[in-house]
Amino acid sequence: MTHKIIIDCDPGIDDAMALIYAVASEEIEILAVHTVAGNVNVDHTTNNAQGVLAFLNRYDIPICRGSNMPLVVEPSFADDVHGANGMSGYEFDNFAPLSEKTALESYVHILRNTQEKVIIAAVGPLTNVAILLKAYPELTDKIEKIIIMGGGLKGGNITTTGEFNFYVDPHAAHVVIKSGLPVVLAGLDVTEVARLYKEDLEEIASYDKRLGQFMLTTNETSMSIYNSLGFGMSCTPNDVVPIVHLLHPEIFETEDLKIDVSYDSCETRGMTYVDARIRAPQEPNVQMIMGVDLARFRAEFKETVITYIQNTNNR
Repeated sequence: MTHKIIIDCDPGIDDAMALIYAVASEEIEILAVHTVAGNVNVDHTTNNAQGVLAFLNRYDIPICRGSNMPLVVEPSFADDVHGANGMSGYEFDNFAPLSEKTALESYVHILRNTQEKVIIAAVGPLTNVAILLKAYPELTDKIEKIIIMGGGLKGGNITTTGEFNFYVDPHAAHVVIKSGLPVVLAGLDVTEVARLYKEDLEEIASYDKRLGQFMLTTNETSMSIYNSLGFGMSCTPNDVVPIVHLLHPEIFETEDLKIDVSYDSCETRGMTYVDARIRAPQEPNVQMIMGVDLARFRAEFKETVITYIQNTNNR
């Protein structure tokens, strides 16, 4: 089965890892890549998406620039983690072309013309997706589901309560979570456990030095930080998780929950919370990914990327 997906992202190191995995998978057809401001501004995230797809020789996938501003709040960036350019200083030397369509125009074009339902893989702030849902509600029946990296019941990473993607645009997160569409949510509960280790990336580098070294170089700082915290030389490729779950749900643990997102301006901005009341007024609206078989996750990422490298080299 081939999944038709639109990837909405803010590259960002872990977004780059997600793009690599999605391109490598034979079970995914990427209809477009839409960019949004998040880890860095949208000029950088768009530039990085173009660089990653060129790196993979995928000049055929439309890349569409999306919003540079959250719906309501002022922008927040994570350049302290991802570097000023979003790629820890890595500079691409080649770029896939940028579409003339904006992200919104691309969404509308694809959804109006598709005969099959489409999956939106949203691994950055949800600004583009929320704008689509509010501006064109009649197209929601063309969306199979939205798979998201964001939130987390365990607490936040940018603040005590707010995970970065939801904190950056909490109003958009609220719109999407409450949209009534099927939502699969990979929050910090699982993404901070789903690690890749230096030896995993070194194994990939043994098959393709350039691609493996790119992943090693861009993740070097985070691996060093996690090593100092006692987690070994590892990184958390957060944005890979919902895409791996799409293809291999059997290696994850999930719960169906009634979720909402706080969009106030206080300490709870971007907080993901669950209504666990026995007499909760609505049915669960989110399939929340809560756990992962780490060994199988690592093996799946490596095997998919290595197989892609081998198949590409044999063409």
